[in-house]
Amino acid sequence: MPWCSRCSSFINKESGADLARLTELIEAGQVVPSLDRTYPLEQVPDAMRRLVAGEARGKIAITGFAAV
Repeated sequence: MPWCSRCSSFINKESGADLARLTELIEAGQVVPSLDRTYPLEQVPDAMRRLVAGEARGKIAITGFAAV
């Protein structure tokens, strides 16, 4: 990705057992997502700057998409 030299991708091979265990943890409330900040769709450039600068301490969520 030309805009982020520190970003990378990977291929994850989950199993049915992994997904079942993850479901159990989610339903028990033991999995808590780390959300750094939300940005409206119009502020995606600001969100990307925060991400590239390494300032995000969790996921960045983009809001404002129309329902399909």
